[in-house]
Amino acid sequence: MARLDELRREIRQRGERIVRGASIQLEEELRRTAPKVTRELERSITVRFAGGSQVLRAEAAAEADHAAPVIRGARPHVIRPKKVGGFLAFLWPGDPRGGPVRRLPDGRVLLRSVNHPGNEPNLFWRHALGRWGALLQQQAGRLG
Repeated sequence: MARLDELRREIRQRGERIVRGASIQLEEELRRTAPKVTRELERSITVRFAGGSQVLRAEAAAEADHAAPVIRGARPHVIRPKKVGGFLAFLWPGDPRGGPVRRLPDGRVLLRSVNHPGNEPNLFWRHALGRWGALLQQQAGRLG
């Protein structure tokens, strides 16, 4: 029975190393392929290893406020400031429709709202997660 317990422990340890290694690679790939307009989305991506008593898993998350509409896509919508009475600030080379409330010396314009045209889903997330099995196999191969 002691030998069986040793074998279970060894399998568990190898499994943890495989999932941890693949988690690191997945996070690197998600960050490498994420859109880099402000780099906020890229910086917000984490892949956490979660090992329970019976299950090993990794959880990928993107915490940036705009992560969901980038990853899933978005319908056209109005964007307003978070604070009532506040402004949105954009680098806007021409004059925005309706004109800016104010133009700053650095080229940014202050606006009360903008009409976002919507966007298609960015498939970087789906593509990286689709490689999860290959990343696990790659890590298992490294262990021998």
